Amino acid sequence: MSNQELLPIDVSGDVGARILSVDGGGVRGLIPVQLLKFLEKQLQKLDGEDARLADYFNIMAGTSTGGLITTMLATPDPNDHKHNRPFSTQKIEDFYLKNASLIFPQPSKWNIFHGIFGPKYNGKHLVDILEQEKFHERRLCDTATNLVIPTFDIKTQFPTIFASHEAKVDPLKNPHLMDVCLSTTAAPTYFPSHQFTTNSSDGKTQVFNLVDGGVAANNPTLIAMNLVTRAVHQDTRIVDKKEHLDHFIVLSLGTGLEEGIEWDAKKAATWGSLKWITHDGRTPLIESIMNASSDMVNIHIALMLHHVKENYLRIQEWQLKGSEAKMDLSTDENLRNLVKKGQELLDKPVRSLNLETGRPETVKNDCTNRMALTKMAERLSKEKKLRDKRSASSALSMNGHSVGINI
Repeated sequence: MSNQELLPIDVSGDVGARILSVDGGGVRGLIPVQLLKFLEKQLQKLDGEDARLADYFNIMAGTSTGGLITTMLATPDPNDHKHNRPFSTQKIEDFYLKNASLIFPQPSKWNIFHGIFGPKYNGKHLVDILEQEKFHERRLCDTATNLVIPTFDIKTQFPTIFASHEAKVDPLKNPHLMDVCLSTTAAPTYFPSHQFTTNSSDGKTQVFNLVDGGVAANNPTLIAMNLVTRAVHQDTRIVDKKEHLDHFIVLSLGTGLEEGIEWDAKKAATWGSLKWITHDGRTPLIESIMNASSDMVNIHIALMLHHVKENYLRIQEWQLKGSEAKMDLSTDENLRNLVKKGQELLDKPVRSLNLETGRPETVKNDCTNRMALTKMAERLSKEKKLRDKRSASSALSMNGHSVGINI
């Protein structure tokens, strides 16, 4: 198998990688869904109501709830019999509002042992819901764009990253989308780990023992960018490797962070293993690991793309309060509040992470996230038209029996 066959995208020419990445965060996934709804509507204004985000991003990466969101964005909606298009962002919002309370049923206040001697949730409702959406019938290779979903194998103690471009050439890396989603959402203490087996036509098998991808990469943006970097360095048509990477368009969406979190060293100094796992209805250990993972990726990319800042847009809600930050609070009131938080985030100024203090700071007072996403939609639409024109030209050349490289 040649390197060229393993490249996730065509990285030649003047149109580079367009990456969408969504963090993990449970029900807080409703926050980035609001941003994606706005972006999709802007694209539909430019290119027609049938436009979907999968038409514009050639790599979609997601972890945990972000993995569920991006999988739906890249997967044909089984109820769209007329067009067979991927799930719309509105349907993804409806999916969360309808099913969150089933996936995360709220325990009785008297159940003090909830989640201590086993997972807080058995995951059966999530299985049923994914079956209803036909995820057990579709495989990773069937996605409308390249999907990148991280998980962590607790038996090998090594990350397992599922990627559509590998699934197309290796049956052992081509699981059902249902297995991918159940694996990347299997957050320790929340859901049971997930085991499944893949098979190839020559009798080979591979067994996976997986938990939430947030253990490895709660913010999967860097994983997606590394795929493109590898593709660029393997493509012999590209002479100036560094310059080509300047053509990235990267949209990275967080699921919110708590403001003024009350865990301090004096209190935590007295905690044993039980309180690190569960404290005031939260899971300090899991949440700290996932937040640290997201921020480390954000820091690395900010440094890597500091010379082309306009190519990288990270949107995060930094001011969740108290119970809003819980990953599994699925009451109607909290779900509606998270939708409102995402909508309000559109009109907040674009902010970046201060690499010295670890706190957010406004990039430009006169530039909101709504304005930044509108500008991104215009750029994505323009580049799609350029790619479509190139594809038409290439098809015409092939019909005319000319020989050349499609760039």
